[in-house]
Amino acid sequence: MTENNSQHVHRVRQSIHPFITVEPGVRLSFDYEPKRELKLMVAWAKELQAFLRGHTEYPRAIVTVNHDLHDMCSGCGGPWEVMVDGDDRTTILCASCGQPVSETAEARAD
Repeated sequence: MTENNSQHVHRVRQSIHPFITVEPGVRLSFDYEPKRELKLMVAWAKELQAFLRGHTEYPRAIVTVNHDLHDMCSGCGGPWEVMVDGDDRTTILCASCGQPVSETAEARAD
């Protein structure tokens, strides 16, 4: 990022850490012992992997894509936090990089 103070930054909502979760479509056990439950889940996961390798039809399972959303500065990529300039007390700055925040970003921040 340049040190050009005339450049305004804004908040960017970024999706990070995407991952896929696959859950069995039915409960594997009604036994609430954690070790047994884990053992059954590991076995089910291995069976699912073998099924996917050998079949073209879709298995009966719940598949979801998960991700975390974080607000970041468009200029520096740091966490989106704002502060008031200590000198003039009217300019809103990015707390991570010190660049002025665009007026439209200020309005959207609320």
